[in-house]
Amino acid sequence: MKAPLINTKNLNITLNFFAPDDIPGLVAGESVELKPATCAHPTDVPAIGEYWEGQGGIYAGRVPPKDGQSSYYLIVAGDDVGRCAWSSHSHEISARRKWDGMANTAAMLESESPAARAAVAFVADGHEDFYLPARAELAICELNVPEVFANDRYWSSTQVAAGISFCVGLHDGSSFYGKKHETFLVRPVRRVLI
Repeated sequence: MKAPLINTKNLNITLNFFAPDDIPGLVAGESVELKPATCAHPTDVPAIGEYWEGQGGIYAGRVPPKDGQSSYYLIVAGDDVGRCAWSSHSHEISARRKWDGMANTAAMLESESPAARAAVAFVADGHEDFYLPARAELAICELNVPEVFANDRYWSSTQVAAGISFCVGLHDGSSFYGKKHETFLVRPVRRVLI
């Protein structure tokens, strides 16, 4: 299968690599409200795997309504934002949603997660609503746009237990448990409600 051609002439991406406590705009313990965008013109949706002009990334697919959420378009950032630990703490937080990475990321931010902080600090095409994808959202990416990911392991925002969270090997589709203090790649996503 031929990789999609991505037009990046109008893509504005800002990548900043910081120590976990130095991420701008985030103060330790401060709450951050994450809200999905609304799609004004659903007829402008590109083919899966193509860059979505003005939306900050590559269209990865339509996510069906799950767990009381509305259906939405999933957009994946064009690049990783680095390697981070999921957390330096081994305690339970309310980030167990399989489909809702936005809610998981909000819970992770309350516990000062480096991976969540790196994901929400990402800005592309003026959009500041990126988050760390949930396990099922990463599975959609693996199914629809594996070619945009490195041959490596990525954190999901879905927690398994106090010291463990789900990781996905996007090079081979494997899903496994990672210890929260380990460092894996972080790829932000955002959603546009349908």
